[in-house]
Amino acid sequence: MYHAGSTIGVLGSPNSRSSFFDTTLVRLPSRLQASKLSELLWTLYCPKLNTMQLDLNQWRSWHVLPCAFLSLVFLLGQLGGCSQRNKEARMAREDRPMSQETRELHEAIRKGSLDELRTLLDSGADVNSAGRLGRTPLMVAIEAADLQKLQLLLERGADPEITDDFNTTALGCAVSYDFVPAIKLLLELGVDRGYEPKYPQKRIDYRIPTEHLEMPNEMKSVMTESEWKELMEDSGRALNESPDELPIFPLITEVQSIEALQQFLQAGDRLGDVPTELKSQLLGIPDGIEFTASRQEFLRDQTRRFGVRNPELFKSNFWNDMVLTQGNGYSARKHFLGDNLFGAIGPVWCNQRYGASLTALTDGRYIQIGGEHEDFYDPDFCIYNDVIVFDGKGGFQIYGYPKDVFPPTDFHTATLVDEHIYVIGSLGYQDERKFGTTPVFRLNVVSLVIEEIATDGVAPGWIHKHLAEYDPESNSILISRGEVQVDSSAPPRNGATFSLDLSSLRWAKLD
Repeated sequence: MYHAGSTIGVLGSPNSRSSFFDTTLVRLPSRLQASKLSELLWTLYCPKLNTMQLDLNQWRSWHVLPCAFLSLVFLLGQLGGCSQRNKEARMAREDRPMSQETRELHEAIRKGSLDELRTLLDSGADVNSAGRLGRTPLMVAIEAADLQKLQLLLERGADPEITDDFNTTALGCAVSYDFVPAIKLLLELGVDRGYEPKYPQKRIDYRIPTEHLEMPNEMKSVMTESEWKELMEDSGRALNESPDELPIFPLITEVQSIEALQQFLQAGDRLGDVPTELKSQLLGIPDGIEFTASRQEFLRDQTRRFGVRNPELFKSNFWNDMVLTQGNGYSARKHFLGDNLFGAIGPVWCNQRYGASLTALTDGRYIQIGGEHEDFYDPDFCIYNDVIVFDGKGGFQIYGYPKDVFPPTDFHTATLVDEHIYVIGSLGYQDERKFGTTPVFRLNVVSLVIEEIATDGVAPGWIHKHLAEYDPESNSILISRGEVQVDSSAPPRNGATFSLDLSSLRWAKLD
């Protein structure tokens, strides 16, 4: 399966803030069924096409082409790896030949007894032999939901870091199938969680046999079936010709249950990376909420505004609706403006964000900080500096801050220490980054007052997408992984660990 541990960076220049795929595709669950693809395409793009009266050439242009790549990636998610869906189309892909020994091993894992598997392994069967689409014996055991066979394979030396033809590891497969016992076992072994793969990524053949592609019905009003297939072929060809490697993203973004989520949180992943569906469960927000705000309230509160106090409690029925409905700018425009989709005066406020942090407090509350919506080319692109306090029962309050007190922030970490949350790092707007420095802010979880913290020492620099962990013995916050922006070019990965001593507020590089 094509999981959110990787995505594609083809569009956009290396000097842009980030590519479409960095900020959009990575957050779309690859487990969505094919029917959801057509709904997504139609909901997000086709009304815009009709409104703008774009022809096919414009559809293929830089501004609209992401839709085609979006559909291609979704289809790949259905055709390859550990995906459970669209099996007939998946099997139609060209595949490597499988030896009789490998076939027997995989069949024993899938349908045989534990003793039969043990006998094959005793006779010299390759515990890492890859089968269809590069699936390893470990992946086959996960697909069969057989923990005993999985444990036996690991005891006999199976490598959980080997990937299938779509760069999915055994852990990625376990997440796809929501096989929590396997997730727990693999995490206890310390496998990569989608941050630093052990092996180089494989080049993926993105060409899809077009005879197995069914054109969504809604698309038939936009283009012919031959044009659709041509577009898919062109997209696959463009991806194959791209020299770019696939950026890596954490597997916590793909978890499907609270039980699986807890395993990743115990391993040190960020709660803010949890998928939207699970986030709503945690926060007690029910499904099926609809807009209650009036058109006048939308027009008054449609855009982001900064607070004038530290903090300032915002009261807006429209903003509340956007939190409850998880709507985006487009859905709000459609609801309140009808066909006048671009009648809003600026980026429409929404809570469908990426790079926001979410911190669980000991009293049952959750605090969300900042985050961004979409990317620079999108009319609703915005990076926020607000704080939303959820009570865990469906209630919440939104607080704003002056920009000079707390700048817009995304892809930071938020670490709870006693009565404070330390907000470290950010990606931020391109023209507001201060290369060579590391932003550190402290939020009081009682008063909700936020303040910038002055630090010295050897700091990581303009870091983002990193991990943070509090070490009570040294009273310090440890920062690892992530990316460090040193200029406007693509940021290098951070391979070191940094420590911020909370007593002296001094940074130190540990390795």
